[in-house]
Amino acid sequence: MAAMRPLSIVLFALFAWGFCFAQEAASPVADSPDPTEYITKFFASVAKENSDEAFNTLFKGNPWMEGRSDALAHVKAQYLAMASQLGKFCGYQSVLTKDITDRLVYTKVLVYYERQPIELTFIFFKPKEQWQTQWYNCNTEVEQFVPALIKEAAGNIQQ
Repeated sequence: MAAMRPLSIVLFALFAWGFCFAQEAASPVADSPDPTEYITKFFASVAKENSDEAFNTLFKGNPWMEGRSDALAHVKAQYLAMASQLGKFCGYQSVLTKDITDRLVYTKVLVYYERQPIELTFIFFKPKEQWQTQWYNCNTEVEQFVPALIKEAAGNIQQ
């Protein structure tokens, strides 16, 4: 019976290691937000005036951005500088979401500040099991994005 004890310990250790590995491999997928959740979490942080947290959350699932802290820091600094000139954050509204495919989603969001609205555009991509923010753009030129939104809305009405 003494010989069985080391074997049972080894089997238990292998089982536990396999269980932990399976949980670790599965957890990013289970915790992976969909595009709507990315946007909701992003603006929850923006509302708390925490752009660092907002952009960390936004690009969390993208392994290419996680390794480029300098690029992420630049995006954060640009947004913070722009937002500081626009006054208080007053809310946001998604104005266009297009599922290009089941793995690619395009979203435009109007963000309301005291001084003026801005337009944020996001592209979300699902290369395997997880969604990631693939692209982000900020447009502060109201005279450019409003006519484009009107044109897009008119195109949707005619269809």
